[in-house]
Amino acid sequence: MYKLSQLALTDEDIAKIKKRRNLPLWIIGIACLVFDSIFLIAFDGNLNAIFMGICIFNLTMAIAMYFICKNTNKDLDVGFKHCINGNVDSKKMVSTGKSNTPYLYFENEKIIVSYKEYKSVKTGDEVEIIYTAHTKYALSFMKL
Repeated sequence: MYKLSQLALTDEDIAKIKKRRNLPLWIIGIACLVFDSIFLIAFDGNLNAIFMGICIFNLTMAIAMYFICKNTNKDLDVGFKHCINGNVDSKKMVSTGKSNTPYLYFENEKIIVSYKEYKSVKTGDEVEIIYTAHTKYALSFMKL
């Protein structure tokens, strides 16, 4: 059994959401610069091949950046967050390729939490989680 409520996003929440978005954007941007530099150094002859390789890589990274920003903007545009109070029904570590994503389940809700929070909770523990409305990432976590 759990209780779900909506709260308005605070300035602190907006800063957390933007910070979570900015790290991958910085990593992708730096990867583009490094790739472009290596490509320019490695292929010093054919300008068409250099230009084509750089454009294809940067376009691919721009698409990834677009989707990261799109999901984050949905959380910001909604203007509210969810607060869930209740007992954890189950928890599961879902493999997403090279990394694992920790989830906590409450009947019909599944929330993404940090690994530290995931390890601190057992099935049946009562918790309060404040999370984003669209991506369902935990903004704050408290074990009751």
